[in-house]
Amino acid sequence: AGGLRELSSWDFAETVADPDWAVLVEFVSTNCAQCDEFKAAFEEVSRRVQVAAKKAPSSSPWRRVLVARMDQTANEHTETVKGTPWMKFWPRGRRKKPVDVELRSVDLIFDFVDEQLSEEMSAEL
Repeated sequence: AGGLRELSSWDFAETVADPDWAVLVEFVSTNCAQCDEFKAAFEEVSRRVQVAAKKAPSSSPWRRVLVARMDQTANEHTETVKGTPWMKFWPRGRRKKPVDVELRSVDLIFDFVDEQLSEEMSAEL
């Protein structure tokens, strides 16, 4: 996937709906102190996902995880966000329903994504 991707109004819906990709999105707002405090942690999650993808075999779901950020002050979307920063995870597949991610630790967020990918692999068997 290649690093943290910035989403905007024009590519958000298409990106999260793509059945080939699992997508973790952080919603942020301008002038949000908590967003600024969490920025480095979320970037570390993105870095770890990249490392996992590079180490994984080509068939691994880690190769199809996108980590993204969206400034909802500047971009419109239809998701329910209970504050900022706020994260949602869209699993791969045709009937994607986002899951709220109410975690703030890099390790816990990474483990959450790992768990979601493990469930996806189990469902495919």
